[in-house]
Amino acid sequence: MNIGELFVNLGIKGTEKTVAGLGNVKKGLGEVGHMSLEAKAGILALMYGMERMMSASGAAGTGLTNFTALTGLSSKTLQQWQYAARQAGVSGEELTGSLKGVQNSMTQMLLGKGAPEGLGIVAKTVGFDPKKARDTFYVMEQLQKAAKALPQDVGNNVLKSFGLSEGTIAAMRRNAFNPTTLNKAPTYSQSEISSLDKSNVAWSNLSNKIEMAMGHFNAKHGQGLVQDISKVADAVFKVIEAFEKLSEKLKLFSVIGKIFEGWGMIFSGISAGVDKLGGITGAATDKKGNLKQDPVSMLSDWIGNKITGGGGSTTVNQNITHHGDAKDTKAVKDLHKAAINNAYRQLPQGKAN
Repeated sequence: MNIGELFVNLGIKGTEKTVAGLGNVKKGLGEVGHMSLEAKAGILALMYGMERMMSASGAAGTGLTNFTALTGLSSKTLQQWQYAARQAGVSGEELTGSLKGVQNSMTQMLLGKGAPEGLGIVAKTVGFDPKKARDTFYVMEQLQKAAKALPQDVGNNVLKSFGLSEGTIAAMRRNAFNPTTLNKAPTYSQSEISSLDKSNVAWSNLSNKIEMAMGHFNAKHGQGLVQDISKVADAVFKVIEAFEKLSEKLKLFSVIGKIFEGWGMIFSGISAGVDKLGGITGAATDKKGNLKQDPVSMLSDWIGNKITGGGGSTTVNQNITHHGDAKDTKAVKDLHKAAINNAYRQLPQGKAN
């Protein structure tokens, strides 16, 4: 049975394009089994990232829809102001809260419950048309003018009396909400907002469905599963405890440490030798640039000096016996290499520094 037939048997219908797509999905899933662990982890990370991005955009659609339903204000204008706020490091959520606060303060005034304490100062400083009190974005524009005109200490309390957050006040002082920035803001169309809102509901329902499925499983098997896992965990902890005691008895990690220390010394010496070889050969050339000495011999001499500290304080036995023609470069090279290794093995610990 292929994946398309499986969906048909499950009662899931789709267009021909969908069925063809499912066939491709089957082929792709078949290849996943042959992928490396890193590739599989990457796919999971990509899927998780896509879900997060879809969820965030869906939530934005619902948020814009609810904002318009709650305030009656334009969702497009809100997106523009949110974009401008982000350029000053203020989140869209904080800016939205400030807008709601300003609208609430104006509504309270219109209901006869008192105007914001700073209204008189704003009207005197930059002007204020009471007839436009219900136009929240007009009020925001006047407050931005006041934020730049008033002394900071006085201005903070004046603007807060309208319901503005500290982040929004700071953004206003930086002239964040200017026409140039507002007009550059990327926005969703009304139809996109509606579609995103519906997608958000669908994602939410799917998430709840998965959560409830796990909940049903947890209710049925959770307690027994915890007990079984606990038994396994106890067994693992006992193994760890036994291994720890064994390592203390055998000084296991101390031995392993010495092994790595020895290898570190060897590789350190080799690395240093390679780095120094350029300098050695440079000093051992004649005016025409020809080497005065075989490179292997030069490196051998340098390692010997490195081992003895240049003072000959360490004695090593080094036998080099040439067989056949001493001009055989490969034979001489191999003999020097063997002698160097033999000398290094005779060296007391710590002498190769």
